[in-house]
Amino acid sequence: MSTDDIAGRIGLAGFGGWLILVVIGQTLAPFATVIQELTSLPDYRELMQLPNGPVVVYGEVALAVALLAVQIMAVAAMYRRSRNYPQIYLCQWIATILAVIGDIVLVSEVLHIPASRIMEGMNIGRTVGHILYSGLWVIYMFSSVRVRNTFTR
Repeated sequence: MSTDDIAGRIGLAGFGGWLILVVIGQTLAPFATVIQELTSLPDYRELMQLPNGPVVVYGEVALAVALLAVQIMAVAAMYRRSRNYPQIYLCQWIATILAVIGDIVLVSEVLHIPASRIMEGMNIGRTVGHILYSGLWVIYMFSSVRVRNTFTR
């Protein structure tokens, strides 16, 4: 009898154990994205005054809306206990990385500012830390018996 068989029989399933941390973070992620956008409103007002500023603002909002859509899809899959949730979680992680890179490229190209200068203004350590931290949870999603037993629909 394998360890997975034993774990499955003793009931490692449901939103408990380490998975509860993912559930909390996943549930709050869309709210964090909306709050981030709301706190960016003063910056967006300033950007709108620059040549090509509206392109940057609309681009950043589009990136945020796309990320928000992926986050909401992930929350729905998580609470439905969809077997696709781990893959959606992975897609969300990739979307987060692409949104950060996309934002840097967008601002750099449209406003003709070197990407290095844009990253100086960002809390790049916090951003990279968040991405690495989330990456650990991606690994957990694909290796945990509890995850396998929970997301079965």
